[in-house]
Amino acid sequence: RKLGKKVYRVPEAIDEKIAKLKENTRDLVLDYLSIGIDPGKSAIYVQSRVPEVCELALLFSMLVSVTRLQRVPTLKEIMRDLKIETASLGLLSYPVLQAADILMVRANLVPVGKDQASHLEVTREIARRFNELYGETFPIPDTLIGEVPTLPGIDGKTKMSKSVGN
Repeated sequence: RKLGKKVYRVPEAIDEKIAKLKENTRDLVLDYLSIGIDPGKSAIYVQSRVPEVCELALLFSMLVSVTRLQRVPTLKEIMRDLKIETASLGLLSYPVLQAADILMVRANLVPVGKDQASHLEVTREIARRFNELYGETFPIPDTLIGEVPTLPGIDGKTKMSKSVGN
């Protein structure tokens, strides 16, 4: 890969994943459509192709404190499960990026698992704070928890999570 004048060598395993990205994205959208997600009612987009998501996340990061994000139960569980003593910025800022995803499309209702409800509460707080400072811009989205509030992992013991590999 060439970045400016310098050429960087990308590991072969990463190159293979990048090559499959377009196909995997297409397959995921087809999965969404096959289970009944209606693109007329739900926004489906490739986050990495919309730079405004990251820009909005950066702005939102100015409206929420580190201590608030450290209180998010899901993040505390991940830290406990992975034996992380100090959270990285990437881990802590995940709910802020999620808020940008949600608020960018001005979602009114967000289906989440029970374990993600606290992330949506961060979104609601950010939307309220933004609206306070800059005028009514974003709706305050409601949470929709489905009939199966938490999906079990393939180990059958804990909830599904990439971080614990189940």
